[in-house]
Amino acid sequence: MIKKNIALVNIGEPLPRGGNKPHRMMIWNEFLLKQGYNTRIITTDFEHQRKIWIKEKESDFIYLKSYVPYFKNISVRRLINHFLISVGLMCHFFRKGKEYDLIICSYPTVLLSFISSTYGKVYSIPVFIDVRDLWPDIFFKGKMTKLFIFPLILIKKITFNCSRLNIAISPGYEDWVKSSSPSSKTEIIPLTKNHVIEKQKFFDGVINFSFVGTLGDTYDLEMIFNLEKLLDQRRINFQINICGDGPKAKYIQNRINTKNIVFHGWLAETELQSVLDHTHFGLMFYNKSSPQGWPNKLFEFMSNGIPIINTLSGESYKLIKEKKLGYNISSEFDIDSVLGKILNDIESKQYFQIVRNNYDTFKRNFSNDSGNRKLLSLIKKHLS
Repeated sequence: MIKKNIALVNIGEPLPRGGNKPHRMMIWNEFLLKQGYNTRIITTDFEHQRKIWIKEKESDFIYLKSYVPYFKNISVRRLINHFLISVGLMCHFFRKGKEYDLIICSYPTVLLSFISSTYGKVYSIPVFIDVRDLWPDIFFKGKMTKLFIFPLILIKKITFNCSRLNIAISPGYEDWVKSSSPSSKTEIIPLTKNHVIEKQKFFDGVINFSFVGTLGDTYDLEMIFNLEKLLDQRRINFQINICGDGPKAKYIQNRINTKNIVFHGWLAETELQSVLDHTHFGLMFYNKSSPQGWPNKLFEFMSNGIPIINTLSGESYKLIKEKKLGYNISSEFDIDSVLGKILNDIESKQYFQIVRNNYDTFKRNFSNDSGNRKLLSLIKKHLS
């Protein structure tokens, strides 16, 4: 049997180098290689998370040249960066002709997904668009903004209409795709993670809270300091770990004036796992304007059996409430009352039931095995 060639297009994930944990595309790449497919990762020479050029490169990856770096997620330079990468992808595809049997492209970016889906349409190649974020809708802030990004809205609709399949990471994201392209075919494959060996949680006199993520505008980082004040007022022995890097890293470091908050910065996978192994509560502190789906850190905490303290509404709120995975906060004024419940749950041992709920919910619904099986069935269906 002739092996099928699959292109995996993504510029938003950190590559598995220098201790980085594998993310969705790399997980799929490894899985598909084991299933006997020929795969090709198509990425960029500029890392989005840390805003740095990638100097050491894997020989079997395609690195699209972006030429222009950017340092803010919302900026003209980032749009230029994406445009130049998209031109590179278009040139690559047309050089390859019909070499690829399937293309899987992460959305965003809008332009990379547009080029992938329209190229697939022209050459009759199946294209899966993997929808991870609500671009450009998340930038709606007034009539002028809508007018400025109207071309991207049009491109988004064409993209979803031209693709063979649109994959959503949650039911809410699927609804969003359908609102733009009612006739398009959609499936849901949530963000998934490798199964983590279950570890017994115990308290050694200190309650550990951890925030893990890119330190940017998506998060309400002030709530970390509000939590610290309330814990200090209750005279509780605690530690808050901040793990990550990003535009607000310096600001966070300058704000820390207590030994109870530890700034770890960016951590390699093994280092981060060590922090999570000792974490009792995971912090999901988002701004109200953030997309209200299932973020990656939800599964990070769930897979480690870590009860979650969450400010997101929508799907995350619903999942945490229904599966009893932790504590939802509607506003900064709820933190104190939620903190009281947390302390009561620790005292009454209810905490350990919440730990069990996280482990069980993750294994049943969000492990790599479940996501990979569904992806494989979809690939076989569309390549048969």
